[in-house]
Amino acid sequence: DDGEDGVRLPLPEALAAAEEMLAQASAEWPVLWLGPAPVLPGVVRLPVRGRTLVYRNSRIAALNGAFAALAGQLNLPYLDLFEMLAHDTQWHKALMAGDGVHPADSGHQMLADIVAEWGPWRAWLGQPAAGARMAG
Repeated sequence: DDGEDGVRLPLPEALAAAEEMLAQASAEWPVLWLGPAPVLPGVVRLPVRGRTLVYRNSRIAALNGAFAALAGQLNLPYLDLFEMLAHDTQWHKALMAGDGVHPADSGHQMLADIVAEWGPWRAWLGQPAAGARMAG
């Protein structure tokens, strides 16, 4: 994938760019990292500003694994959306209703619900863990 036309950054460059951005951001602010979500199975090509960008889950899986490892090295919370959604039929339906890469509204709602239940997000907001009972 890295040499194919339509890939914006080869994996090593994407990882280096992510590391630089995250190191700078985490030096100033709390950082929570949301990993990439899967696209429809197969190859999805989208025209963007005169180029055709190529999306395929094999590349996204490689990015996801590298990003998760980097998050561990940087001690940053990482939400692995790829693994959560890769085989989710509702996510696939939302992608089909969108453009194959970007989901329809129902997919955005799924993402919002996942993040809202994610422990590091809730902790950052000062909320109890999802499903935790309030003492009283």
